[in-house]
Amino acid sequence: MLVGNPPVLPFEARLIVDPNYGGSKNGKFYPTRILIDTTVSELEGGDSLLPLNSLGLPSSKVTSIPNISLRIPTVLDFGSGQFQVLNNLAGNALATTGNGPVDFNDPSLEVIRAMRSGGDALTTGDTNNGFLLDLNSPRIVGSQPANLLSVSPDTGGSDADYIVSLKYVSLACSKALLEGDVIRLPGVFAEVTAPSAPPALGQVDDVRVRLLAGESFDFNPGPAEVLAPFNGSGGSISDCFVSFSPLAASLPSSAVSPDAQMIVRFSEPMDPATVTPFDTFTVTRTSVSPGITGFVVGDVNASADLKEFRFVPSLPMAHTNGVSESYFMNVLAGNLGVTDLAGNALAETIDQISFDLNASAPTERNGSLVLRFDNPNEDGDMAGGLPLTEYAGQFLLDVNRGLIRSRPVERSSAVADKTQAVPGVMIALTTGVQTPLSPLGSRMMGLYRYFDVGFSISDSSTYNMDVEGLNWSPLAGQVQADIYEEFEINLTHSNRLPDEHRLPS
Repeated sequence: MLVGNPPVLPFEARLIVDPNYGGSKNGKFYPTRILIDTTVSELEGGDSLLPLNSLGLPSSKVTSIPNISLRIPTVLDFGSGQFQVLNNLAGNALATTGNGPVDFNDPSLEVIRAMRSGGDALTTGDTNNGFLLDLNSPRIVGSQPANLLSVSPDTGGSDADYIVSLKYVSLACSKALLEGDVIRLPGVFAEVTAPSAPPALGQVDDVRVRLLAGESFDFNPGPAEVLAPFNGSGGSISDCFVSFSPLAASLPSSAVSPDAQMIVRFSEPMDPATVTPFDTFTVTRTSVSPGITGFVVGDVNASADLKEFRFVPSLPMAHTNGVSESYFMNVLAGNLGVTDLAGNALAETIDQISFDLNASAPTERNGSLVLRFDNPNEDGDMAGGLPLTEYAGQFLLDVNRGLIRSRPVERSSAVADKTQAVPGVMIALTTGVQTPLSPLGSRMMGLYRYFDVGFSISDSSTYNMDVEGLNWSPLAGQVQADIYEEFEINLTHSNRLPDEHRLPS
């Protein structure tokens, strides 16, 4: 399988034999259908050794040409590395005639199937962004550190059923386990199959679980994580659904290191384009109206399965030793907030989380200036009753999406002569300018300044211009014919504006 425009890049997919179609011969099953799985979950990746892939195929950028090709070799070719082909029970490979398109220029004589993947709604018109219909809204999932105290087989269940006891590290975040919650250890996933009793001093006993992944000999007492979705109506505490790396010295969100990363997990893969550090997953110095100086500058990094996102500050958060400053983290819900791959918004979001820095951490002095392009006057400054804009230039501003785009090419003409204000007061040379039109050869350097052609330095519409042509007129309409074997005009830009007057030394 190859992808791209044109499709030339190898794509790693899982090949699965379909057990529902085929037959048996000599006691062995032979399939007539093979499934190509373009996504690889965390559990599937452990079995197949393939990299995690929650997005599947790359989205198509245009709708007029294919961006995926499936190529099935029909002959062996050791020179190109084709050591095996797909055969039937009689040892015959795919036919190269009557079988659709075949690449006869390839030494393996590959049968080709071309197709186009889905894409975002703006490109393809697909309301689900190129994914299957998804009616389930994503949820924020908390990860609580805990200690697994005991693990014993559930005699009333299957071989994969166990009864465990655990104790939460944070008493404030301890909760009863519900059906569907997950207990995770290195290489082990166990799903809760029945609601537990409420915790007693952070300890929960007799929890029924089923081993989903991993081996039973790895399912032992020790450090573990409890993964559970946020439920505001069920009394979930928002602070317990954000993790810090390194962990807060006082769980869940006190005495945080100034260089800590903030981690949010979701119940399903999320669209990374919607999880952004200045709009939907933000860290600020103030609880409201951060303006342009209240944001912490950083990046949001997604995990391979697109279920976990980390806010990584570009610099340690500003801090004074001996003081425990407060910072605020928000995850935006709604249509303009974070969404899953199909465009579904969060079922519910956590409240704003306030966390305090570790007072004993070294002093860090820095600040920030963040423009989000949702308003030309983002800081609200006024002059003479009029708003002052933070940016200007040759671009198109999309305030609804918080984007600036390059403006289209525009062409115009300007006149550089004494009809303009500045050249109009300059003293004219009565003989005109003959250089560089000299039979003996010469060079001349001249310049056109912005006001020579009637431009204003404050008019951003005349910035970033190129000269495509020059039209000169002779002095006083007097034309004289002459021939020069070599003549050229070279144009360039200057990043300096020369002074009009030089003081005598």
